[in-house]
Amino acid sequence: VDLGGRRIIKKQGGHEIGTAVILYGADSHMTPMGSFPIAEKNRDYHSRTYDAPMPYSLRLTEDGVAIHGSDVRRGSATHGCVGI
Repeated sequence: VDLGGRRIIKKQGGHEIGTAVILYGADSHMTPMGSFPIAEKNRDYHSRTYDAPMPYSLRLTEDGVAIHGSDVRRGSATHGCVGI
């Protein structure tokens, strides 16, 4: 994930094979930096906390930070997740 470039990059064998535009955490809910193993995969996840669909979720932290499908729009942000 490249927060500065607002994109996620997929690499295979050291070569970039795809990119997508992302949303990330607002100033009040920053997206954590670092390397995180995928703790859980859920194709049809729906957040009870935010009452929002988060399809294709890849949970990264115990407190719920994930990479997930999102309606990516200019000016939007997340509560710490990476929205694709």
